[in-house]
Amino acid sequence: GSMVKALDAPYASGRRGHGWRKLKATHTVEGVVVGFKPGENGFAGMIGAVVFAQRDPATGRLVERGRCSGMDLRTRIWLTENADRLVAERAVIEVRHMGVLAGGLRHPQYRRLRPDRDAASVYHHDA
Repeated sequence: GSMVKALDAPYASGRRGHGWRKLKATHTVEGVVVGFKPGENGFAGMIGAVVFAQRDPATGRLVERGRCSGMDLRTRIWLTENADRLVAERAVIEVRHMGVLAGGLRHPQYRRLRPDRDAASVYHHDA
């Protein structure tokens, strides 16, 4: 990432002061909803994370790529109420991430549902 600051913002050693922002590069990928991880603590009884997959280009089979959360409460409740339907229909979601690590995406976050996309068109890609 990069640090960006206002020209008149003073330097504050060891902390970000007023007028300083950290920018991180983000990318998005599409994934197929294949399951959910149960919520914990304050999210008990709701979904905690969406398990998503992408098709392997060589075999065409869905391969789990990871889990994502980070949705607001209203979205989490809606996903919880519609979880079975989303898995059964192989719903497509957009996932934001900060790069690729060995075996997965770095800091994957749920971004939105993609009703305009078909699960058959979601293939393994990283950016």
